[in-house]
Amino acid sequence: MRHGGLHDPTGLRRAVIALLAAAVVWAPGATLGLAVPWHHDLRTHHYPWRAWGAAEWASGHLPLWCAGAGCGHPLLADGQAGLLYPPTMLLFALLPDPLALGWTLLLHAAWAGVGTVLLARALGRSEAAALLAGAAFAFGGFLATHAHYLGMQAVIAWVPFTLWAVVRATDAAASGHARGRAWGFTALGLWMILVAGHVQVAVFGWMLAGIVTLWRLPWGMPRQAWRPLAGFAVAALLAAALSAPQLAATAELARLSFREGGVDAAFAGIGSLPPQELVHAVLPRFFGFDRPADVLRTYTHRGTGYWGVGESHWEMSFYLGIPVAILAAWGIRGQRFWTAVGVAGLVLMLGSFTPVWGLVRHLPGLDRFRFPVRFALWVSLAAALLAAAGLDGVLADLRDRPGVLARRARRLLLVIAAGVVLLAGLRLGLALGEEGVRDALTRRFEAEAALPAPPVALPPLVRAAPAAPGPEDPAAIPAKVDRIVASLAADTTPWSPLVLWPGGVAVLLAAGLLAASRRRIGPATLAYGATALLVADLYLFGGTYQPPVPRESITTPPAALAAIEGDPGTFRVTVLDRRGDADLDRERMSASLGLLWGLQDVVITSPLMLPRTEALLATCGLDAGLSEGEPRIRAFLDHLPIADLLGVRYLLTTHLLDDSRLEPLRTAPVRLYRNHGARPLATLVGCAYPADGPEAALAALATLDPTREAVVEAEAAALPADLWACAGDPAGTATLRSKRDDAWRIRTTTTRPALLVIAQSLYPGWHATLDGMPTPLLPADLAFGALPVPAGTHEVELDYRPAWLRPALGLAAAAFAGLLGLLLLPGGRRRRDPVLRTPITRP
Repeated sequence: MRHGGLHDPTGLRRAVIALLAAAVVWAPGATLGLAVPWHHDLRTHHYPWRAWGAAEWASGHLPLWCAGAGCGHPLLADGQAGLLYPPTMLLFALLPDPLALGWTLLLHAAWAGVGTVLLARALGRSEAAALLAGAAFAFGGFLATHAHYLGMQAVIAWVPFTLWAVVRATDAAASGHARGRAWGFTALGLWMILVAGHVQVAVFGWMLAGIVTLWRLPWGMPRQAWRPLAGFAVAALLAAALSAPQLAATAELARLSFREGGVDAAFAGIGSLPPQELVHAVLPRFFGFDRPADVLRTYTHRGTGYWGVGESHWEMSFYLGIPVAILAAWGIRGQRFWTAVGVAGLVLMLGSFTPVWGLVRHLPGLDRFRFPVRFALWVSLAAALLAAAGLDGVLADLRDRPGVLARRARRLLLVIAAGVVLLAGLRLGLALGEEGVRDALTRRFEAEAALPAPPVALPPLVRAAPAAPGPEDPAAIPAKVDRIVASLAADTTPWSPLVLWPGGVAVLLAAGLLAASRRRIGPATLAYGATALLVADLYLFGGTYQPPVPRESITTPPAALAAIEGDPGTFRVTVLDRRGDADLDRERMSASLGLLWGLQDVVITSPLMLPRTEALLATCGLDAGLSEGEPRIRAFLDHLPIADLLGVRYLLTTHLLDDSRLEPLRTAPVRLYRNHGARPLATLVGCAYPADGPEAALAALATLDPTREAVVEAEAAALPADLWACAGDPAGTATLRSKRDDAWRIRTTTTRPALLVIAQSLYPGWHATLDGMPTPLLPADLAFGALPVPAGTHEVELDYRPAWLRPALGLAAAAFAGLLGLLLLPGGRRRRDPVLRTPITRP
């Protein structure tokens, strides 16, 4: 059956082409890698992590361990790096890094839309309605505002495809047809979600896939219900087996990280959506506007534009688009499931503002997360599908009941007019009571400024840093009040662009409905016109949300690189003031940017940081904590021997450091200092100082001479008595003969027994041999490893071979063979394919 040219066997192909074209138009510079987004977290770690990981793959190494981050860190285990995610790793391995970044962003946006088109078609939507749903999800506010989190964007992109596979497979299984290929696609999607690079959103995606499976069960036919359940269980187990290396690595790191045992209620509530900011769904600028590029300080989530009470504008914003909001409201009728998904997502987004999140977060897998606002994934997808149902309902009414459609359009115009009158009344009230509003805001902010800064939850080892500035600077209050009042005025003035645009979009949609009901335009013009209007609406909001920078801004080496001498694998380069001017991030090589130039840093901005390493960094002010300025400088200079211990030979900062131990090398655009006291990463010492646990070790390091002594947490029998007795300094050397991220080769020459200290995070999976014989690594200097070496010349080898690696790789290989088998299975008896041909149905 055909209706106004809406149905065509090539509809799916047209939708794919349209979405790809829209993605290219959205960011044309990224297509050629000439100008790509490079702001905030994307710049400081998501981009360099992937560039480093792809380089490791290209050189034939599995990127298990990254020596250049966090004093050595199991970067593959981090939930955001995506080092086992095939699409991104292939792009970065085969293309220049900026071009790979651009294609990663564009292709995942398009894939999110394609998956939504497939899902909408499988649910019975027409080609035109499915295209509208695909555009709504691919270019909607949730994906646009989170694109600088590469792993999160990749996870989001795979969720609709996975749900499409679930719908196809469960429907076939319930009807008694074998659909092994559909379950193979389900396993493929679930696998990609797990390894794409964001654990939290992956859990949310898996939850939704399970819920959709339960919804599609044939509850009226108990004998058939077991088939879809069994099929989903097999697909989930297959995906978990395919992801075994990622899951094993991440589980191990999580047990040893800050988030071991879960997080408390206060931490879990960070990133809850304030109820009043639900308005972001239709008015994304009502509480101001901050893009990642607008935040001028690194590691800061708020600029001067956003004045809401959420964590940041991009976390709180989930703009759906005016056409989607209107059509979704019309599509709710008969769509109880997706309505329930959307409502559940909205409630969960509120987080700690309702008791629901407090209960849900105790479910397995959710006890380590914050930012419940990211349940916007559910809301955005549900809204897109409801809008598709609404559009099909409009088309059905246009065919069968044009008078009803005309009445709906007139009602919409009345609602718009009522909204304008309401806004005019609010604007008048604001004008009359502006002084009262200003006074109320000023009193509120002054009261907040008088409060102490909220305590930061820290593990027992990590000392609280010097007090950071309070939550509100009193001197900035008048300017903040001015911005809020001006924003409210713009939000409520009927002729303001912030009001005219959404109102104009709604009027255009209503006019189209009226024209179609009077047969002045056809169904196809109405349907595709609504999609074009939606894309224009979403582009106005999200098209520049991740503004591109020229390729040269990414590839030009930092000026300080020319003054850094020696083999970068034998020392570390770090930055003191990490919360500085974001425009200087490249010059400071902040966070993980040094990986792009082969340098090693001491910090990693990961939710799964190692407490022992972070305790060392916090002691000397080199962590990514809240303190800045004078408190951080004082901590660094007072504990410079700890920086020596960490092997920090070069220090980048915007501050003048007047200390004879630091040699200034450059003054602009950032200052570069050489620390002559930095210890080599492999050092021989002649004295072992005993410590009973990490707290005692941290306290002992305050008086340690790192060139002569090491604090060791080991039994007395583990070391020769001469080392415990400090019989004398070893007259010898430790020569680092070769070093890869996951393998060290060291030659020691000494006249008496000594202790070889390795300035790298001690972590399960590191193995040592002395002259080919296995020898244990002992915990030394709180976070590092050490082993005793006898007098003479000896060869020491260190290798990272985690115990889970071989079993996990074997399981993944077997699962991959199983996945190929499912995908190559014949599709069964040929039937009318609902993806290609589905008649328009009233929702």
